[in-house]
Amino acid sequence: MAEKNENTIAILRAEADNAAAEVVKAMNEHRSKKEIDKLKKTCTEKKDAYNNAIAKRYYMDCAAKYGKNAVLEMIRVEESAIPDVIKYTYKVDDNDVASYEVKDDLIKIDLTEVQATIGKEYFHATDWFARLSTLARLISVQVNKDIAGSEVYKYVIDKAAEEFQLGEDANPTSKNSMTKCFQKVVDGIVWVGDDDKNAIKFESNNWCFIRESMTRKGKRNNEMLVNSPANTLIDVVDEINKILNKRQNVLKTA
Repeated sequence: MAEKNENTIAILRAEADNAAAEVVKAMNEHRSKKEIDKLKKTCTEKKDAYNNAIAKRYYMDCAAKYGKNAVLEMIRVEESAIPDVIKYTYKVDDNDVASYEVKDDLIKIDLTEVQATIGKEYFHATDWFARLSTLARLISVQVNKDIAGSEVYKYVIDKAAEEFQLGEDANPTSKNSMTKCFQKVVDGIVWVGDDDKNAIKFESNNWCFIRESMTRKGKRNNEMLVNSPANTLIDVVDEINKILNKRQNVLKTA
């Protein structure tokens, strides 16, 4: 199975490199911008397919190496980044000759893909993304409900989200409340026992960073936009990474 996966990855890489070569060929033949852009799009699709295969291999390798601590160790890595993923860049030299370069890219782990690839059993709970999604909807309601005339939101919010109970007084204007709510999300993702508490402790400064990151002013008057749950998850992973870097003594498995 491992050999088959490596063969698949090699094929995907060859297809991506060939697609990049086609872009350069078109540039050197001075074809239309429309045609070159179409070839670049194809190359991006091929590159993404290769990177996705690299990511899945990385997730499975971590599961094999670290067992139940796989998610913790993926997050611990600098920038929580996936190694060996690539991007293509194009350049034209002084003689008007085009070429491409393959460079390392920074792509962070996607915990929803991690779960889909290696299984729910590598997480401490099964409801962490549902809980995070509800929090994102709840915050969207909160930041918009007092803005007169604002009817255009990032996505549709239903009344159930506002009334959803998270086990705390889930008030997005309360730093203490949201810190507790996001701690439960963290607890579902990774748990390092410390006297019946999680040694990975989410604090108010972590919530404040997420709050600033996930909301922004829209293009229209009186419009506030809130990040999707998927983008909010990236911020949560970043904050867990910060906590792990701050507390170097938290479970080392390497």
